[in-house]
Amino acid sequence: MKRINAKGANTQIFYNFVSTFVRTGISFFTMPVFTRLLGAEQYGLYSLAFSWISILSCMMGFNIGSGLARGMYKYNDTYQDFKSSLLLAGTVISTGIIAVLLLGYPVIGSLVRFDFPIYCIVITGAFAEFVISFVGVTWIYEKKAVNNMVLTVVTVLTTTALSMVLIFFWPDQEISNLYYARVIGTFVPQVLTAFFLWAAVYFRHPYGFSREYWKYGLNFGIPMVFHTLSHNILTASDRLMMQQFKTDGAVIGIYSFFYTFASILNSVLSTLGNSWCPFYMDNLDSKNYSNLNKMVKNYVQVFTVITIGFLMLAREMTYIFANEEYWSGLSILPLIILAIYCVFIYQFYVNYEAYEEKPKIITTGTVFAACVNILLNYFFIPKYGMYGAAAATLAGYAALVFFHAFIVYRLLKNKYPLPSIPLLTGFVTVAAFCFLYYILADFWPVRWMIGILSGMYLLREIYKRKTIF
Repeated sequence: MKRINAKGANTQIFYNFVSTFVRTGISFFTMPVFTRLLGAEQYGLYSLAFSWISILSCMMGFNIGSGLARGMYKYNDTYQDFKSSLLLAGTVISTGIIAVLLLGYPVIGSLVRFDFPIYCIVITGAFAEFVISFVGVTWIYEKKAVNNMVLTVVTVLTTTALSMVLIFFWPDQEISNLYYARVIGTFVPQVLTAFFLWAAVYFRHPYGFSREYWKYGLNFGIPMVFHTLSHNILTASDRLMMQQFKTDGAVIGIYSFFYTFASILNSVLSTLGNSWCPFYMDNLDSKNYSNLNKMVKNYVQVFTVITIGFLMLAREMTYIFANEEYWSGLSILPLIILAIYCVFIYQFYVNYEAYEEKPKIITTGTVFAACVNILLNYFFIPKYGMYGAAAATLAGYAALVFFHAFIVYRLLKNKYPLPSIPLLTGFVTVAAFCFLYYILADFWPVRWMIGILSGMYLLREIYKRKTIF
């Protein structure tokens, strides 16, 4: 198996950042268009459909693709057979799940509050997410960042273009279901892409049923269904519970906008993480802990500085990308950003648990965090609205970090003790700047100076060590 060195990691990061730049760049330029064309309420409905797709996607294939990363090392010599067999297994399982969901529409439809056409799009979109995620994971660990870059460019351009065309030419611009155009425009191209990827991956190296491969994949994947489901609930429960509490649609739209806006930072995290994980796994497998710990410190530095820079510049970017209808939600932004930073810290622990083949522990932690989030949403949303939802989201992700940190340091420390000081220092630093955000709300020159200096500092540090990590 090909190992990834610092130079190789930088190459992967470059292509992954190109992907992120295209995805987030187009999102930047189109977000003001979509928020204004749809309005807060319609934008909120689109966000709800997206949330349900995220939840259902983790059920497709019983999340069998979660075993790919570790299985690559276990089945190094027969990896292509292993990959194709798991893709086939996931497809068979997904077909059964889709049939059950379609037959259950009379009951399930009343819960999700979608009419049947949107319901069908949500289901097929969930299967598409499974396939795209499966293929994307294989490319990450096969160090094929170029493939992911091409996929991102094609998907973003087609979904954006089709959404625009459908919104502008929707038959009746006066009816309150204009979000249909955005849903169809987003997910129909993804469904078509997913079927193409499935055929391209499977028929290049077809492999049928294997008791050993399917058993390994399901033993790893089934517990991870509850992990991914809980994680998606943790991500989406705020908006779903706001809907159940009959929160004003415009408020849901405002909250959804800032959640989506903050996800730009999450996209950067995903980009870095996709480059980091293969490197992380390679060093764990070779027991090169000293080098790995140095890379951990560098990684923490990189994302901490990026987070601070984004936070300091975010207020003015909001003015550009959304009209005054959305500005009332600016106060929740630091809470969401700090929650994203918790996700950053969490990945160090959960990736190590994955390497040690501890899917049940991973799942337990995520279920715990989701329960914390739902409980706090139940009490906070009726009283504090979107501010309560943001606080509950932060508390849920903080609980996620504390659980997995406890497991790694107490149960797995004899194998590899992750360095705690950089992670703790990073969190405290970001939390301090989140507090500073409120103090400097009306002092944009100071915030912008901090943001620019943060960027300059990071570039200098990267230049000195000649590598991101």
